[in-house]
Amino acid sequence: MIELKTSSVKINEIVERPWGYYRVLEWQKNYVLKHIVISINSKISLQLHLLRNELWYVYSGTGLVTLDDLKFIICPDNIILIPRNHIHRLENISNTPLQILELQEGDYIDENDIIRIDDAYGRV
Repeated sequence: MIELKTSSVKINEIVERPWGYYRVLEWQKNYVLKHIVISINSKISLQLHLLRNELWYVYSGTGLVTLDDLKFIICPDNIILIPRNHIHRLENISNTPLQILELQEGDYIDENDIIRIDDAYGRV
């Protein structure tokens, strides 16, 4: 594993979260690529990011996306862009783990670039 100076995250290390887990596949100055697995009946925080855009590619499972005031279903081979400063959430609505690739892109990438608005796990 490679230790990153700008983050405590290690490449390919599994990072557990209340909703599932993620692994960083690649970390560069202006982008990060993650493999994210959201457990059955779980969801990430309703959140926004000030400094980065996110691109999600679904390769397994079905999810419910909240993007600002919109809600819609995504399934395998769907791609969605989450622009910075837009409120969003992803919820697993399938009976299998929801797996996505997430590309974070921006001038400054940091795990602390998150403003939680609502969280099922009390992290607001």
